[in-house]
Amino acid sequence: MNGLSTKATINVTPLIDILLVLLIVFMTMAPVISHGLNASLPRPANEAAPPQPALFVVTVLNADQVTFNDTRVLIPDLAAHLRTAFRGSANSVVFVRAGGDLEFRNVARVLDIARGAGASRVALLPN
Repeated sequence: MNGLSTKATINVTPLIDILLVLLIVFMTMAPVISHGLNASLPRPANEAAPPQPALFVVTVLNADQVTFNDTRVLIPDLAAHLRTAFRGSANSVVFVRAGGDLEFRNVARVLDIARGAGASRVALLPN
C-alpha cells in the first residue's frame, strides 16, 4: 500500500437529527393519546361520607319463583317488592344468583325486572 489508509466512519449528525424529530413527535403526541382510568378515590376525613347503598339479593329458583332476601316471591310480583324496597334509598344494588341448571333467559328476565324497578346497579353472584 502507499501508506495512506482511509477509515470509514459513519456520520452521526443525520441520526441525531432524526432522533430529535422523533423525540419531539412523541412528546407532542403523548398527552393526546393518554387514556385515564376511572377510579374511586377515598374521600377526605372532613367530608361527609355518601350514604351506603341498599343491598338486595335475588336468587332465581326456577322459571316462576325467586327468593328476595330469603322470602319466596313469584316473578310477576318481584317488581312490586323491589319498588317497595327501593323507596327508602337513593342508590340500591341488586345481586342476582342462579343455579347452573337454569336457562339464562330466566336470569335475564330477573335482571330486566330489577333494572326496570329502579335498581341503580344490578350484578350477578356466583354460586
